[in-house]
Amino acid sequence: MKKENKNEVGFKKESSVKEKQNKQVKIILIIIILILGSVIIVPFLIKYFNSFDYIGLKFEKTKIGKIKFFSTKIPLTKKVPSKDSFVSLKDVTDYYDIKFRNDPRELEKIFTNVSEEGIKFIKNNPVYISIYYDVPICEDNLISVVGLTDFLERFGGLYVKGAINGKENSSDNLIIDCKNSTFNTVIIVKNNSETSINQKSKNCYELNYRDCEILKATEKFEIMIIKKYMEYFKI
Repeated sequence: MKKENKNEVGFKKESSVKEKQNKQVKIILIIIILILGSVIIVPFLIKYFNSFDYIGLKFEKTKIGKIKFFSTKIPLTKKVPSKDSFVSLKDVTDYYDIKFRNDPRELEKIFTNVSEEGIKFIKNNPVYISIYYDVPICEDNLISVVGLTDFLERFGGLYVKGAINGKENSSDNLIIDCKNSTFNTVIIVKNNSETSINQKSKNCYELNYRDCEILKATEKFEIMIIKKYMEYFKI
């Protein structure tokens, strides 16, 4: 029986140790690559699957605490857009950040009856948000009205005032409806059997909502304004 040389035995042991070390190094390298890949790829995938294009804008799904938002940036310009003059990227001077609680794509389901010209405002006079005096108490009442007011004032550059509707006699509040809105734009907010947006007259719009869906109604109204505004952009 042939005896193994001590040098051969030592060589085999050394070779075996090196093979184990090489395997360990490979495993470590694979782990490092996987970690680096997850750091780079995972955020990209999250952003990719949590964003979408709609009405010429990129929306991103964001979260603050447990509340989900659909955020976007609306381009602003000092150039006055018109049917014959579009706005390009070089005309953009700033962006208006806005967050929606509802997916704007889902708001497409809400019925609207507005002229092809879109929602128009009388800019030189106050815009009234007139709420029916007997609207049900809902969690989103304040959020929706404050959000709509902020949007009209900061994005639209309008002056907004509050009013009430559906009550004939009141000494404490301003009574505004479509009948006495000749020189002002009026937005009527009322509880109804369905959630919808209706144009009642040239400068009067009715935001109907059911079952406390007031936020869907106000956000749909905002989306309609933004959609018409974005038609003037070529970005």
